[in-house]
Amino acid sequence: GHGFRAVHAGHEFRCPSRRESVTTALLPLSSETRARLVGTPLVVMLDVDGTLAPIVERFDRATVPAETQRAVAALVAQTGAHVALVSGRSAAVARRMVGVDNLWVAGNHGFEIQGPKGEDLADPSVYRYRAVIATAAERLERLVSAMHGVVIENKAITLSVHWRLADPEIAQEL
Repeated sequence: GHGFRAVHAGHEFRCPSRRESVTTALLPLSSETRARLVGTPLVVMLDVDGTLAPIVERFDRATVPAETQRAVAALVAQTGAHVALVSGRSAAVARRMVGVDNLWVAGNHGFEIQGPKGEDLADPSVYRYRAVIATAAERLERLVSAMHGVVIENKAITLSVHWRLADPEIAQEL
């Protein structure tokens, strides 16, 4: 494959193959990390993409490895532990990707909040923007339709413009 480029937290990564990820697994946990996790109450907030799920070329193909799911489940099972997912993805998608029950989820960059049982705790006012976001997504879709590798993702109350697969030369136009 020709590889791809990813930017995370201001740092550029190059991946030589389409099948490789640009993130490195941090499991099993180091002894230093284990020592930090013994206090209670323990609040652990975990990002999904790039932390639990390796960054991949296409956002819709990201998965959380089974070993990572087991580690998150083990954290959730600890007495006095409160685990939350934080994601730019919708809360429902983040929860489904991780596949572990009894997690708090802050999705859509914090606009969606779900309790451990999936209860919707978001400010109801965020939902009034669905029509505006849908209109923006439709307009953006038309504008970028000729730009190979650009994908508009409508997440109902936010939207994302994915361009990892696009030619970097279109960045300024995009």
